Amino acid sequence: MMEFSQILKEWYRENKINHPWKEDRDPYKIWVSEIILQQTRVSQGTPYYHTFLKAFPSIQHLADTTEERLFAIWEGLGYYRRASNMLKGARYIVEEHQGLFPKTYDGLLAIPGIGPYTAAAIGSFAFDNPTAVVDGNVNRVISRLFNIDEDLTKSAAKKKILEKTQNLLASYNNPAEFNQAIMDFGANVCTPKAKCDQCPASSICQAIALDKVNSLPYKKRKKAKRKRSFHFAIIKNAEDKILVEQRKETGIWAKMYQFPLIESEATQLSLAQFAKAQGQKLILEKKSKPSVQELSHQQITAQFYHFKYEKGAVKNGQIWATQKQLSKLAFPRVIRQYIEQVNI
Repeated sequence: MMEFSQILKEWYRENKINHPWKEDRDPYKIWVSEIILQQTRVSQGTPYYHTFLKAFPSIQHLADTTEERLFAIWEGLGYYRRASNMLKGARYIVEEHQGLFPKTYDGLLAIPGIGPYTAAAIGSFAFDNPTAVVDGNVNRVISRLFNIDEDLTKSAAKKKILEKTQNLLASYNNPAEFNQAIMDFGANVCTPKAKCDQCPASSICQAIALDKVNSLPYKKRKKAKRKRSFHFAIIKNAEDKILVEQRKETGIWAKMYQFPLIESEATQLSLAQFAKAQGQKLILEKKSKPSVQELSHQQITAQFYHFKYEKGAVKNGQIWATQKQLSKLAFPRVIRQYIEQVNI
């Protein structure tokens, strides 16, 4: 344990990577960075981090905003439940803790939307709590270093990884630096395609000794992605307004906006199908080529049909939106990309 901790300390102090959220120990900024980076690469997440803090410079600003505005700022990051949970958490901290983050692990864990990983990260980086932060990078480092060939989705394996990491942290004597060091080590040396020739810990790594680097961490066979076909109707009226609707509170893209949708296994839909679904008289002007968005467990194929609105009632929950309003609403990435592509 001591040997790897010392190796890691020397490596980190020579290869320290500067990120904007490392500039101070503000728990709010640390929280924002951790939530953004949960499902996002650092290179992609950094601009969002700056944009988010410009829009909501303090936890009070975040607590006071609406979910609709938050989603608009979050647009493009995906996993919108993260943003929704952040809003709940911000309001909880303002209401229950006068806008101040609790300093203990249990206190942080009680905040809505904050789980064990995020509680450990905020506690460690903001308050020097001696709690190990275990993310995918750390799982990879520890499972290879100690030859933990088990399904890391199982509680027994998670416990084993946490114990090993916690012991390493104790021998490092600097919780915040250790947590950042081991995550950076996993992100830059002990990567999925490991750089063993560059690894300063190669002589003590059990995976290298057993020729198991490429098989660790244990990889559970992934389920085949669910494939869905979404056919969107872009219906424009005589005032150049476009019909939009808000998605339900559950499922993918929860509470985000979209154009009227028909989900169908068919590769193409007809004018009559859209007119019947909408209960309106429409004129088909053009349609797009299919585009694909990959989600974690689903593959969405989207196609857009442009219609001129003639007459008919608007369905409950649908609204006519101006181009300016479209720019402020939160749309799934596949729709936003199309809006920008054709300049709707």
